[in-house]
Parts: sequence; structure tokens; C-alpha cells
Amino acid sequence: MLLGHYSSLYAIVNGLWCIIFTEYWKHQEVDLAVRWGVRGISRIETKRKDFKHEKEVTDPITGEKQQIFPATKRLQRQALQIPFAIAAALVLGSLIATCFGIEIFISEIYNGPLKSILVSVMNMTGKIWLTSIGLLAHWYLDYGYASSDRHPH
Repeated sequence: MLLGHYSSLYAIVNGLWCIIFTEYWKHQEVDLAVRWGVRGISRIETKRKDFKHEKEVTDPITGEKQQIFPATKRLQRQALQIPFAIAAALVLGSLIATCFGIEIFISEIYNGPLKSILVSVMNMTGKIWLTSIGLLAHWYLDYGYASSDRHPH
């Protein structure tokens, strides 16, 4: 045995070779798909039932009607996520910290009746806030995507 039973050098070389080969193959796959004219041909997009388009245009090549939602409006809507995410993080963080503080107070200092139930109630309160913020964000983003493949679930 040249390198022993468990060689770090062999593991590193083998790991690097796998990464390099996989990345090379990804590039080769794209190159061959473009060369053969089959890039993106297997991707099938299904229309979302909830999609609300703003206008319909006729595709000049195929003659099919396409429902369009402007990319600028989609970008504006997505840009509104930034202040919403900051506000949600601050509100949610403060609520979780408050619930956590009360839970620690109840579990470590409080020795009165219903101690175990109060700890569970505070735990569930934090989870309810987290779920409600997530539902609000999902409701807000569920707009302006024609294809369910492009929709950010």
C-alpha cells in the first residue's frame, strides 16, 4: 500500500477530480446542446391557474397568443420585498426574543402552578408568529408568474 488505509491526500485528490469533472461536464453538456440545437427543448412549462396577465400579444414567429405580465412591474414588486424582509425580520426577531425571554423566565425562575403549560404556550406563540409571517410573504409573492416552473415556491 502506497498511501495507507485512510489517506487524506487520496481523498483530497479524488474529491477535486470529481468536482472538476462534474463542472467540466456541465459546460460540455451546454456546449453540445447548443451545437445540436436542443438547448431547453425538454423543459415543459405549465401555466398557472392563478396568473393574472396585463395584456396579450401575438408571437411573431409562432402566431400564438401570449399572456404578458411586464417584467418591470414584477421587478418593482420584488424590490418591495427588501423593506418587507427587513421589517419582518425585525418584528419576528423581537417577537421570538420576547417569547424566548418569557419562556426562560417561566422555565427557570417561575415555580407556580401550570408551569409546564405556560412553557408550551410560549413555544407555540413563537411558532404561530413565524407561520403567519411566512403565509403573508407567500401571499404577497403569489402574483405575476405565468409558469409554475418560474414561480418561487
